[in-house]
Amino acid sequence: MLKISLNLLPPQKKDALRQGFLLAYVQTMVFLFFLVAVMVAAVLIPVRIMLKADYDDIVRQTSPEKDEFAAALAEIRDINAFLKRIDGLQTSSVPWSATLRSLTDLAPAGVHLETLAVGAHSAITLSGTAETRDDLLTFEERLKSAPFLSKVESPLSNILQKKNVKFEIQVTYRVPAEPAAK
Repeated sequence: MLKISLNLLPPQKKDALRQGFLLAYVQTMVFLFFLVAVMVAAVLIPVRIMLKADYDDIVRQTSPEKDEFAAALAEIRDINAFLKRIDGLQTSSVPWSATLRSLTDLAPAGVHLETLAVGAHSAITLSGTAETRDDLLTFEERLKSAPFLSKVESPLSNILQKKNVKFEIQVTYRVPAEPAAK
């Protein structure tokens, strides 16, 4: 059995049929691509919704832990700031009783201190009477040579009288340098 097939169509018709076949093929491929894209989207959208719900649950569960952590961290910062302030107060504190005792020890026998007033920034005001001007000048020199005082101010009116001199002297306390550790 022999079969012979003859194509008696003109060449323009053959080209038209080929183009129609090609167009149908392309349309089918586009439709299949669209169908696959829709199927993939139909599968991925529920997965995305499930993942979003899981993410929201995880965020909701860890949120109290973050809040507790932030609260604990803030409390630690507050405690550290408080401890730094206390440390600063302890290092900047002045042993006033020893300092005032040293000031009174500097006064010669003829000088009688009546008032010792401590002001801001370690300013000390000394007032009293001196039997003689020389006693007052000796007291001023001792104050100037004291290692724990940095500034001694005495007005000129303090030395205008020779005897029973009323005086007022301003001094500034200076923290003595600590000896180096060996």
